[in-house]
Amino acid sequence: MLPIKHTLLKLRNTTQTTPATPAAAKVPLKTFPIQAPELVEQILSSLSDYHLRFTAGRVCRQWNAVAMKLLDKEVDWTLVRADGKEDDGEWTHQPATSDCWRKLTRGKTWKVHTQDDEIKSPMEPYQDFRPESWGALTETLKEIMENPKALHKRMDLHLACLLNLQRNLLPLLSIVGSSLERLVVDQVLHRPIALESVLELCPRLLRLSLAYPWPYLITELDSAPIDSEELSLSSSSPQGNTTRVLRSLVLRGVVVLKKALLRVICSCPDLLELRLSCFETIPALPESREGPSYDPNNPMIFFGAIAESCPHLQSLQFSKAFELEPMNRRYGFEYHHSIASLFPTMKGWTFETNDLYKMQPFNSRLLLGPEYVNMTTMVIEGSLLESELPAKWLNTFLVSPNSAAHKLLHLRVTGLPFSIWWWDLELRQGNTKVRAKARAKKEVTQNEFFCANIWRCRSLKTLHVRLQDEDEVDLQRTSMRIMCGYVSKVFPDLEDLVLEKRFVNFDEDAGLCLLTRLGRLKRLTVVGLLSGNIGDAWVDWLAKDWAQTSRTKKQLQNEWRLAKSRQTEETVPRIPFRTEEEPKPGESTREYVIEGIDMRYVGTMRDIVEVIKERLADGGMCWPQMEYLRLQSGQGECPQSTSLARVQNTVCELRPEIEFELIQW
Repeated sequence: MLPIKHTLLKLRNTTQTTPATPAAAKVPLKTFPIQAPELVEQILSSLSDYHLRFTAGRVCRQWNAVAMKLLDKEVDWTLVRADGKEDDGEWTHQPATSDCWRKLTRGKTWKVHTQDDEIKSPMEPYQDFRPESWGALTETLKEIMENPKALHKRMDLHLACLLNLQRNLLPLLSIVGSSLERLVVDQVLHRPIALESVLELCPRLLRLSLAYPWPYLITELDSAPIDSEELSLSSSSPQGNTTRVLRSLVLRGVVVLKKALLRVICSCPDLLELRLSCFETIPALPESREGPSYDPNNPMIFFGAIAESCPHLQSLQFSKAFELEPMNRRYGFEYHHSIASLFPTMKGWTFETNDLYKMQPFNSRLLLGPEYVNMTTMVIEGSLLESELPAKWLNTFLVSPNSAAHKLLHLRVTGLPFSIWWWDLELRQGNTKVRAKARAKKEVTQNEFFCANIWRCRSLKTLHVRLQDEDEVDLQRTSMRIMCGYVSKVFPDLEDLVLEKRFVNFDEDAGLCLLTRLGRLKRLTVVGLLSGNIGDAWVDWLAKDWAQTSRTKKQLQNEWRLAKSRQTEETVPRIPFRTEEEPKPGESTREYVIEGIDMRYVGTMRDIVEVIKERLADGGMCWPQMEYLRLQSGQGECPQSTSLARVQNTVCELRPEIEFELIQW
């Protein structure tokens, strides 16, 4: 057998030198299926995505897709509870010669769930699984682990069903734990978690995520007294010093013994991600067992030990950690500030909206201090009905020249709807309420309501944001245009962009073409789509030869002439806006140029026309590095399968190298 690198090189050269016939050149590239040779399949199936990263260009993107599927083959296994319906028999015990058995032995990720796929309500009594259903799963996994023909010995396990730790999880890990690299449990009973027992059964584990989905709702079963067996299991520790390879630990809403948790974290010197959210701790054991030098109620000692034992930690979250304990009832940014001082080199911080909501206004300056000067990734999770205060704080933080926002490279805030507070002339002139208020004050000036600052994070590469849903019709219609214009001017280096809104109407929010300024954009997601209004007009931007269309140039010239004469004739469907405020003679632009960026007419028709002219003059392809495009309809929106299917076919025809995904509720 040839060495791996020579084999892959030979396959790559063979793929690149295959001549394409003239007839095949007219057929979309997606119609050519690429089959992975058996040798490549064996190589890739024995590797992990932690050890192998693909950065293939557009030419090799189909090979990249094949490789990633081999790395992440998923097996879907449905369990039946004691009160459930009969199993459909899709995954049962199969002989080794069947196609089903072949797929099972090559499955990289196993997802185990119940029939309904939804998180079980905590108010319903817990029901164990049927013996034959659980037995089929365990027996199949045993045979796979013992099968010498299995192509890999590394697996990922995703348990989406409600589990009992002692009765279900630990016996299952005794079978497959030695091969697991990732373990994700979406639902565990609100009982003590034996972290060290789990990790002892999974010596290769790189990522562990345990969650209790209802941290604010405790059932009678959850609140039952902790018996001696549970306490002994959760407090047991391995003999001698143990060093683990764990890279990521995520605990949400679970019950843990604090000292056992600290032992686990301190035994992982290569830990990169630690997320502790809404978890509870078992009351401290007597001093004779815990040791007199350990203060269980002092979070500074707890996180100080973590900072010393995990020098490579890059991402941290401790939202509402220990808040249920009597001596630590204060939290928010004052609580975060004291702990953040222990991690001065931390680059990634995750907060919950509750932390922002609970803080006092005078404490908002604490996040702007030197403790977060190295922060490059900021994530805000959760959602709030009353989000005005956190939204205002976030905008203040992003525009403040003294904050750490200028170093941000990744910002994800989809759980918190907020406005960019950037209101230009067209937006304010169309808002009758604001105009009436301005007339009453007799303060009608050019830059009334104009924001004099822009976000300091000019080097952003990732931006996930949800727009605030306004009540005023004019604001609702133009907010997407304003956001697209603002984002495309202020963040030219964006590579990953997610825009969410309650309703995104492409017929009215034509400003999506403003995003074509982003030449480095690789991933674009639009959530909240009104699927009935999707047309082919905006899809034309993906065409490689769009700038060579003379008809578009003629329409553009006619449209600009009509806009100047304030006529309302419809000519270009991409630009349905007819209002335009002409600059007055001698108008000063000094207050509109911020950090070298002309921020007049952001998101207006004038801005759209200028972008179109740039695209026509440039002649280059729009979004040349685009790899992934996703459109998702809003909740409750009636699907329009015909319209969406037409758009999908158009995208596949114009740019077959782009991975295009449509999601309908």
